[in-house]
Amino acid sequence: MLPAAPVSDSNRAWRSRSSRSPIPDIIAFADEPAFTHGDLQVSHVFVKDDVLTGVLDWSEAGQGDPLYDVALLTLGHEQHLADVIAGYGTDVDLDVIHGYWSKRGLLSIWWLAAHGLDPFVPGAEVDVLRARNVRSGRCGPSVAPLPRETSRSDA
Repeated sequence: MLPAAPVSDSNRAWRSRSSRSPIPDIIAFADEPAFTHGDLQVSHVFVKDDVLTGVLDWSEAGQGDPLYDVALLTLGHEQHLADVIAGYGTDVDLDVIHGYWSKRGLLSIWWLAAHGLDPFVPGAEVDVLRARNVRSGRCGPSVAPLPRETSRSDA
């Protein structure tokens, strides 16, 4: 991962042209895009005796925001975020990390639905996003479940 550039919104035009996302990108990001992995999740990183030994699946690699890689690496592993940021070696805007976590969850919901899978299954993306909002204080634990259409398998 390359060093992060200062966070700003001056490069939104580049981001909007390069995005493959069906969700609008409203997260401010680095002035200069860097070469990034693009899908840096824990299952793609190999470590032995606290030494990085390999990184797999470079199919999403290209220009992007290095903080997106930081966010994906810590998604679902919030307890390690402070350690990853400390190792990253620069100031990191946590709001950007949290925004990327939400974006990835929303993209996953879109992907699951587009492939005929149910993102509302207990423990799936909708539950993950809802739990994140409860922990952050954005909504209470008694938030009503989102309405769900009857799927073919329910009929």
